[in-house]
Amino acid sequence: MNSTLLITIIAALQDPKINCGSPSTTTDPYLVTSYDSCRASNTDLTGLWILLSDYKVTNNSVERNKQQRVMMVVTDNNDGTLNASVCNRNPSSRDFTFSSGGSGLSFYDDEARADVELSIVSNTLMEGAHVSGGSASVDNSAVTAIKLRDDAAIGTLKLSYQLDGFNYSQDDLVLKCFAQNKGQTELLDFSITFDGEQARFFVDVNNDGTDEELSLSVFIPEDVERELEINLNFSDTGDEIEGENTGNTSATYRENSNRAVDLEASVIDDFTPTNTAVFELDVEL
Repeated sequence: MNSTLLITIIAALQDPKINCGSPSTTTDPYLVTSYDSCRASNTDLTGLWILLSDYKVTNNSVERNKQQRVMMVVTDNNDGTLNASVCNRNPSSRDFTFSSGGSGLSFYDDEARADVELSIVSNTLMEGAHVSGGSASVDNSAVTAIKLRDDAAIGTLKLSYQLDGFNYSQDDLVLKCFAQNKGQTELLDFSITFDGEQARFFVDVNNDGTDEELSLSVFIPEDVERELEINLNFSDTGDEIEGENTGNTSATYRENSNRAVDLEASVIDDFTPTNTAVFELDVEL
């Protein structure tokens, strides 16, 4: 055998990134087949993961029938346990501890309003579903977690806002986490349905002297006659900039794929027109 070829084969067998499973075959951002672990090592579970789910869950007379992708970062606690940081809205519901030598991971999904139980298939793959319990009734669910890469960097946000006379501008805020869902939320008691795609993400800012978390969300309705909604909510001060009235919001995805999210948006507050925000989201998947 040619010595160069032999060296190449041996290197491939030794490289933990070569055997990455099946390469992605689709581009739909909510399909499992659109993601692979070809940029991740399979030596351990630590790294950046994407949680992909398709579910129908009813909780307190609200039915959610959605597809969803959520970023998850797994880190080593150096005590025989791992930490899974899931992009939930509430910071107190983001971190979940599980055994580094265990067979599963359980966490709460605050978009579906239900617990998720995953079985660890390998260091790059977990599979499971939402489970019924408490007030949550799961009609159907499939959840898959795929390790994307070893580093935990998710992306950046370029943000400028004016709020009660305070001006803020930053070009490279580090995203703490990112989540996106698409589908229907129905209020069963009132027969009201919200259908569309929502992106939500979080950064830390210094808001006029207060260091706090800023939550941003953009909801683009499926029905073009319904209003686009953009919300900025500050965790400690309770400040907010919220717009959904005609002419007060604008949002455009320059890319919304299995590889990246590139979103430009602007909002004028519905109640205080001098409060405004403009931002550009850049996520690498």
